[in-house]
Amino acid sequence: MNIYLNELCCAFKDVDEKYYSTQAFSGNWRELEPEKRKKYFQHIERNFAYELYHQWKIIRTNSVLENGKDELTLNAEIGKNGIKHKFVSNTVYPDLVLHQGQMETEMHKQIIFVEIKTDPSIDKKKLKKDLCKLEMAVGESLNYQNAVFVSINSDYNKLINNIYNIINDFSEASCNKINLLTKRGNEVIFVSFESIKQQNSLTKES
Repeated sequence: MNIYLNELCCAFKDVDEKYYSTQAFSGNWRELEPEKRKKYFQHIERNFAYELYHQWKIIRTNSVLENGKDELTLNAEIGKNGIKHKFVSNTVYPDLVLHQGQMETEMHKQIIFVEIKTDPSIDKKKLKKDLCKLEMAVGESLNYQNAVFVSINSDYNKLINNIYNIINDFSEASCNKINLLTKRGNEVIFVSFESIKQQNSLTKES
């Protein structure tokens, strides 16, 4: 794992649970007695993304102070145009990117492309769209060194199985550049898509 991916993992660990899973009252709760008020959990993606950005920015700032300026910029939901992919539209808006800027195209200036999911349910259509964005990001269209799918609140085994079923057609080169960052209980998991393909292939064969 390179230094930039490690910084992202550290930022992920520093995001408090209240930013990705918080209780709220449902319906017209103000009109009800306290004991009759119903609660539910909110899993707001943007709320989590903002805090992940904040924690990552703190780590990046400290890194620059220690090691000197590296000219990298951390952006959120910035438009990327001119995409060529059969499952991805011409313009995409990644949740987070670490790069040298919009005018740079060389791989050493395109560091990490991030897609985030906080919904516990796994919508296979939406999941496929997100994973295809990551495949596109590390391809010729955007030329990123790494792409990361950040998933929180999902059932780990179901998530891995669904990812495996989607990435079967992804090339080995792409899968070595794309990673999953998630949690299994309190354990932080960082694993490449290529490892997911290999591990699940062995499981299904046995």
